[in-house]
Amino acid sequence: RYEDTFDVPGLNFQVGFRRNAGERLLWGEINVNGAAIEPTFVNFSATTVPPPPALKNPFLESTALDLYLDLRNTKVKNELSDMMLEGSSRLYGTFYKPRFQGEIHLLAGGEISVLSREFTITRGRIGLDRLVPTYSILDLAYDPLLLNPELDIEAVADVWNHDEQEETEVVMTLSGTALQSEPVF
Repeated sequence: RYEDTFDVPGLNFQVGFRRNAGERLLWGEINVNGAAIEPTFVNFSATTVPPPPALKNPFLESTALDLYLDLRNTKVKNELSDMMLEGSSRLYGTFYKPRFQGEIHLLAGGEISVLSREFTITRGRIGLDRLVPTYSILDLAYDPLLLNPELDIEAVADVWNHDEQEETEVVMTLSGTALQSEPVF
């Protein structure tokens, strides 16, 4: 548990470290079940946090990564969302040039707020396969949007049509990279 933003009651892992002829490998599998994540997107009272230091460490530079992460029943709730996630990812490469492979699914029935309207998720996928190892793990922990994953999300909302005096279903799709996609209605 980390303050009120992160709670993982079901965490199982097996992690190891191996060294062969000057090569180092951090390997393992991490299973997360029933996590609750409540990130705050808007905090008007927070001061600006400086970016992480440009840390260089010879030990970390020469250590390869081969870690698997499995997420089950993960709840994400904040000002803009109330949804459940599941998926898996592989983290490999190095601390300074990590690579990701895998995907996360937004389970149907969750809600996201767009333009002050609640949309119910009908399908959602966050793809991690196309990520380029440009940032260190420290940079990504500081700003996860640097991952810029591929999005494929669809959600619906019933909107009252005043002209026709009836409700109309509005479908919103979000497709493309996280930093460049725009909702289409």
